[in-house]
Amino acid sequence: MRFISLKRGQSEIIGLLVIVILIIVIFGVYVSLSGGNDKEQLRNTKTMIELNNLLRSVMHYTICPDTDLQKALTNCLESEPETCGKDSCETAEKEFSRIIRAYEADQGWKLGYVLEKEGGEEVIFEKKISCSGDKKVGSITLRPNVGRYNLRLEKCTAQKAPK
Repeated sequence: MRFISLKRGQSEIIGLLVIVILIIVIFGVYVSLSGGNDKEQLRNTKTMIELNNLLRSVMHYTICPDTDLQKALTNCLESEPETCGKDSCETAEKEFSRIIRAYEADQGWKLGYVLEKEGGEEVIFEKKISCSGDKKVGSITLRPNVGRYNLRLEKCTAQKAPK
């Protein structure tokens, strides 16, 4: 009797071992096939973080004594007539555009941007880019006293050739 139960136990262990080996093989195939997407996803995430960090740092850029770009944008959105002795919206857009152009030249990127009221009903300023590939987007929300506004920075993964 004891001999029979030992054989039955051995066959159960072998069956369990076959199942474990099968699970390991399936998991290995899954990992090898999905490995390429992880690298692309990591690259996309890195780009979006870089865009968000760029926007956050640009907001602290001092454009004249005691006035950073965020204050200039807030003045523009709140219809304050002047920032640094000039038109608020014109100054904010000019300074933002100048910084983005310098970053484009440094990184070799093509960037577009838009400052718009949340919901897209009012565009304050924008620079569009032609894009045949995916766009990676970084954004920040500005909350002046007159509502919520989104400032988006877009990087195209593949630009169209100029015509």
